[in-house]
Amino acid sequence: MSDTTDAIPVVPVHAGTISFAEEMKDSYLAYAMSVIISRALPDVRDGLKPVHRRILFGMRESGFTHDRPYRKSARAVGDVMGKYHPHGDSSIYDAMVRMAQPWNNSVVLIDGQGNFGSIDGDSPAAMRYTEARLARGATPLIADLSALPPDRADMVPNYDESEREPLVLPARYPNLLVNGGAGIAVGMATNIPTHNLGEVIDGTIAMMENPFITVQEMMQHIKGPDFPTGGVIHGSENVLRAYETGRGSIPLCGVYEIQTSKSARESIVITEIPFNVCKATLVESMGALVNSGEIQGVTAVRDESDRKGMRIVVDVRRDTDARLVLNLLRKHTSLDSSFAVNAVCVDASRRPITMGLLEMLAHFIEFRRKTIFERSDYKLGKLRDRMLLQVALFVATLNLDEVVRRIRSARDRSHAEELLMQMDFDPRASRLGELLLKVEPDEELPAVYRLTPPQAEAIVRQRLSFLAAVEQDAVYQDIEAALEEIRYHEGIVSDPDKLDALMKEELLAIKQAHGVPRRTRILTEDIKLLTQDDLVEEKAVILTMTARNYVKLTPVDAFREQGRGGKGRAGMATRDNDFVIASLACSNKDTLLLFTNRGVVHQLKAYEIVEAAPAARGMPVVQYLPELDMAGGEFITTVMVQPEDDSGASMVFVTSTGDVRRSEAKAFSSIRRNGKIAIRLQESAGEPAPSLVTVIPCTEADDIVLYTSNAKAIRFPVADLRVFSGRESSGVRGVRLAKDARVLGGSAIPHVTATTAQRYAWFAPGKTYSETSEEGVTTETRLDADMIASMASDERFIMTVTENGFGKRFSSHDLRISARGGQGVEIGRFGPVTGPLVGCRVVGEDDSITLVTDKGKTIRLRASDVRKTQRAGRGVTLFDIAKGEKIVDIAVITGSQAEEE
Repeated sequence: MSDTTDAIPVVPVHAGTISFAEEMKDSYLAYAMSVIISRALPDVRDGLKPVHRRILFGMRESGFTHDRPYRKSARAVGDVMGKYHPHGDSSIYDAMVRMAQPWNNSVVLIDGQGNFGSIDGDSPAAMRYTEARLARGATPLIADLSALPPDRADMVPNYDESEREPLVLPARYPNLLVNGGAGIAVGMATNIPTHNLGEVIDGTIAMMENPFITVQEMMQHIKGPDFPTGGVIHGSENVLRAYETGRGSIPLCGVYEIQTSKSARESIVITEIPFNVCKATLVESMGALVNSGEIQGVTAVRDESDRKGMRIVVDVRRDTDARLVLNLLRKHTSLDSSFAVNAVCVDASRRPITMGLLEMLAHFIEFRRKTIFERSDYKLGKLRDRMLLQVALFVATLNLDEVVRRIRSARDRSHAEELLMQMDFDPRASRLGELLLKVEPDEELPAVYRLTPPQAEAIVRQRLSFLAAVEQDAVYQDIEAALEEIRYHEGIVSDPDKLDALMKEELLAIKQAHGVPRRTRILTEDIKLLTQDDLVEEKAVILTMTARNYVKLTPVDAFREQGRGGKGRAGMATRDNDFVIASLACSNKDTLLLFTNRGVVHQLKAYEIVEAAPAARGMPVVQYLPELDMAGGEFITTVMVQPEDDSGASMVFVTSTGDVRRSEAKAFSSIRRNGKIAIRLQESAGEPAPSLVTVIPCTEADDIVLYTSNAKAIRFPVADLRVFSGRESSGVRGVRLAKDARVLGGSAIPHVTATTAQRYAWFAPGKTYSETSEEGVTTETRLDADMIASMASDERFIMTVTENGFGKRFSSHDLRISARGGQGVEIGRFGPVTGPLVGCRVVGEDDSITLVTDKGKTIRLRASDVRKTQRAGRGVTLFDIAKGEKIVDIAVITGSQAEEE
């Protein structure tokens, strides 16, 4: 069998061959530039993309002007497609439709008749059913086409070179700013907002008068975008940034008001919506939010818009604040949106460039000055040619009989021209000399005047009947009028100030004819979205939770202070086998973090919890956290106020088995509604299953104190705990537990640098302590003033409470600082009389505490009423509870919260 490779032909590589990669690169770049320049980006001079320019030019050429009757849109589309735009008819018709929609254009360029769509997103009728013509607003864009030389550089052959089309229209106003533009090209896109025509014209004139005007000064004239749908722009700083760089985001909001009916019902009435927002979609999204329950308190959403204007009505229940509903609508619908400015356009050199406001105006002014110059220069040439013809006619009237005789006697037209050029005319014998001095004031009057070849040709081409009917006086007056017009255009061509004066005059005429009042309001500051926090009156509350996870809020002032040893008052009503397990003093505006025994954290606003009297039971927590798996044994163990993100705080997680883990508090600032894992609890063989006991907010300058069920406490610095970045770790050993012991909780207190001897001196009379030198000499030393002040500032008092209502206060200086992982020191001798330790809390002199029993009774008393004692004592009676009843939890009310009552 022969080798098949011999049959493969070898293609020689010639010198001119390029690689496939190079060919693809060059072809793609050519395609990309074609899309950028010829389709997607508008020209900075006339503000139009090629398809829009061809539509306007084609309709002008076909006679679809505003002063003529409407004609079928299909006719216009066909003419444009056949002559100038060799693409699909749908793209041409879609562009035509958009130029006819008043909710998309500041100045409408197409005057449509029939169904051209709606702001509700309805599609327009087919082009065979609609009619169109150029709108009056398009006239200034095309008015100068016939006044410019037909062979100018910006008139180019069309795609098959059978017609000529303009590369740019001689626009008389900055259409790019007035009507804006949007498009997506290859590798770039553009999105330019619409502006008020009058303001843009004022800004253009201001730049003509002061070419070095700043953006801030320009914004005195062009205050910001002006959208055809109105609305409100929040914050002028965003507009300034977009004008300076050509990029930015401008926040928009609809116009609305809250109206109250005679029956005291409130309704939100929306009369304007942001630009590029579909009204029907907005109303539909509002209804969907109401139906899904995400927005509550709304009875109806209606679209009452008609030809007179827009009107969307949202009816609100009597028990609902319309301001809150309004802000939810702003937050969750396109009632609040933004316009992303990306001002990319094509300059005069056909290059795509991102331009700021001043650059766009400068390019237009330069283009418009050039256009006016070309227009006047072209007009000047035509006037001079016409004047020469008028002079020839005037000369012919001086000796009309001889002129006619010579023409008749000539063999042909050229011979007739020669005979006419041989005629001598005496400038001094008639008004010819006077006329020649007016035509050429700088030239000397010739002795004999003869016709030039063009003049002779012009006379020969006239009919004899026309020559016979020419009146000398009428021709003389026409020449004088032509001379006056020539002088006018010569002034424009030669004097830039006269040219600018004409440009300003034309701009002001356009403003007068097409200007409208500003539709979009601009607020210097952003309108902050109101939240539920803004509508809730802040007050201090006590959050109470039972073992069966019933929860409620009770105002602090509902608990009057009693003396130590009082009977308390009826508290939370509980069901059989239910009892209060936790309480927390906080503000009703605080954000709460709720940690479960499984190490999952949930987030909830305090005011979302029902507020009830001290004797009320409250609501099941699953009403607020439906994802809580109570059937599977999950329950809330810890409730705390979420620390501020910028507080630099840490969180120390404490498990029932004595493990601790430190995390940054900001890691829990954003929590999904269904919660997230806060700590991974890992079981060890032969040991009780761990659960999350508490979470302690703290800083680097704190110490952590852990309390155990066998009445021991351990104190170690927060700095000894490294910060865990992840949430998968269960942490490190915090306290070594005795058999059958568990961790009850923990606290954070300020770290102290005092030695053991100095701490003993703090409690000694005279605050003295013994010091032994290296030589063995013992001396009595008194704490100095600085140390006393420092220890007083760092001192905290720890309140212990037992099941039978006994408690005491002891100083935090009575707890020595040790390394984590130890067994701790004894904090009380508790027996059958006192009952076991329930918990410990850190209190200040101005704080109050609330004790809660398993039967729902509560008592509030001042912490200062509990005398200070040593940590090993059993304490005094705090709460005279009934037999069979026991204390289950303690809440601390800080002095600042007490002042708010």
